[in-house]
Amino acid sequence: MNFRHMPELEERWAYPVFWIVSVLLASSMLLYFFRKGWIGSEAGGDSEDDR
Repeated sequence: MNFRHMPELEERWAYPVFWIVSVLLASSMLLYFFRKGWIGSEAGGDSEDDR
């Protein structure tokens, strides 16, 4: 691999900021999906109550 052309190596905080943003994005998406009932529900599918 050619590591000289990786942008995150030039900035001190680029790599940690990337991981923080990635974790926050994934967490917020999971929270949204749980609240919508798309994952983690007992029914496992669309119900008339959700519409």
